[in-house]
Amino acid sequence: MKKFYLLTMLFLFAFFTNAQIKVQGFPRNDLQLKSSPKNQSAKNITTTVNFSDIQYWVGTGSNEAAFVVQWNDGKNADALVWGFRWNGTATGEDMLKAIATADHRFYSLLYQGTGPYGTAIGGFGFDLNGTGTNALYKSGNVTYPYYPVSGIVNTSSYDFDDYTAADTNDHWSSGWTTNGYWSYWVKDPTDPDFGYSGVGATSRTLVNGSYDVWNFSAGFADTPISSTMTPVSPYVASSNFTNGYFMVNEEWFGHTNGFCEFY
Repeated sequence: MKKFYLLTMLFLFAFFTNAQIKVQGFPRNDLQLKSSPKNQSAKNITTTVNFSDIQYWVGTGSNEAAFVVQWNDGKNADALVWGFRWNGTATGEDMLKAIATADHRFYSLLYQGTGPYGTAIGGFGFDLNGTGTNALYKSGNVTYPYYPVSGIVNTSSYDFDDYTAADTNDHWSSGWTTNGYWSYWVKDPTDPDFGYSGVGATSRTLVNGSYDVWNFSAGFADTPISSTMTPVSPYVASSNFTNGYFMVNEEWFGHTNGFCEFY
C-alpha cells in the first residue's frame, strides 16, 4: 500500500511539474530537465526604469508602458528600453509590433497565427553599429537573406534556432528548442516585482504603468533581469540614399496599395 501511494505521489508530482512549464504561454514539457522558468522569480530583483527616463516613445494616448529587450549576449548596451503609448485596449503583441514598425533599428522573428496560444516570438535584433544591414540568414544561406518588413521576419514553424543575423555585430538572439528561448516577464503597477508570464504577448493585456521584459534564456540558462536598463535614443531616419536602392511595387492594381522602400 505504501508503495502504491509513493508511486501515485511521484506520478502527480511529475504531472503537475511538467504542466507548469510554459514558454510565452506555450506548454513545453520538453524543457523540464533543461530549465524551470517558474523558479526564476526568486532570483530577480526589483528593477525598473523611471518612465521619465525613457527617451523614445512610440504611439499616442494617455496610457504608458515600458518595453524592455535583454539579449544577454555580452554586447553593450544590453536590456534596451522603449516606451509605448495608447488609448483603449492594447496587448504586448501590439506594443512589440508598433515599436518594430517605428524603430528601423529593431527587428523581430515571429510565428504568427499559431492557434490558441497566439504569436510565438522567436527572435529579436537591434542594429548596434548603425549600418542598417538588418537581415537574417536561415540555415547558413547567405545568398537569400530575409529582410524584415515593418520590423518583422515571419516564419511558418518553430524553426527559430535556424536564423542568424547578417551583421554579427548586431544584437541578435533567437531560439526555441536548441539555442534557448525568449522568456517573457511582466510587471503591473500593483505588482511588487516582475513575474514570469503564463501567457504570450497576444494574450497579455497592458495596463497604464506596466512593464514587459523579454529576457533571452541562452542555452536554457536562468538569467536574472538586468539591474541596468538603457533607454533607447529616438530613431532618426537617414537622409543618405547613396548606399542602397529604392524598390517600387505596384502590388495588385486596383485592389491593394503599392509601396516604395529603400534598401
